[in-house]
Amino acid sequence: WQGVLFEPFSTIAATLAAGILGLAFSGSERERRVHLFRQFFVGRISTDLFEKLTQGNEPVALTGRREVTSLTCRIINTSQLATEMEPQDVEQLTSAFLKAVSEFLVERGAYLDVSNSQGITAQFGFPATADDHAHAACKLALQLREFLNELSAELEKRWQRKPVLGIALASGSVVGGLIGYGEFQRYSVLGEPPELSRRLCNMN
Repeated sequence: WQGVLFEPFSTIAATLAAGILGLAFSGSERERRVHLFRQFFVGRISTDLFEKLTQGNEPVALTGRREVTSLTCRIINTSQLATEMEPQDVEQLTSAFLKAVSEFLVERGAYLDVSNSQGITAQFGFPATADDHAHAACKLALQLREFLNELSAELEKRWQRKPVLGIALASGSVVGGLIGYGEFQRYSVLGEPPELSRRLCNMN
């Protein structure tokens, strides 16, 4: 009897142990993922996208080759403004532009890749892959264009100088990954789309 009863018991116990270990491993993986996204993505993606990427059961592949659409937006006449305005006014106008446009893009699903004195670059299709990245980027670019008209008028009214705001898109293959070192690391993409969108933006 002991032999008959012991084998099923040991099998059940092993199955339960494996299940518990699996749940523990799954939980620890999710915790590591949440920590990673808090470290590198808070403020760069929307709350909805953050929840989607951290709560899913499948791991998110952040390093690799993929198709994206890059959107660049910047103040075209920065040099002119820097010459004509007081330094603190240039600083405040530029910061107001960066904050307004960055928040506009992030709230609507873009990944805020770059936001600095050189302008803003957002990605569609990274960090989450998306087959409709080009369509989503074009749709949001049209909304952004209307927003920029209002923003430009608002900035001009406040600082008595008109910022010329440009926007451009480019799609193609990139390599995504953790770029940089130490505290300067961030997840970004390398390839033609971000470079081309920046060049096109300067021509607008």
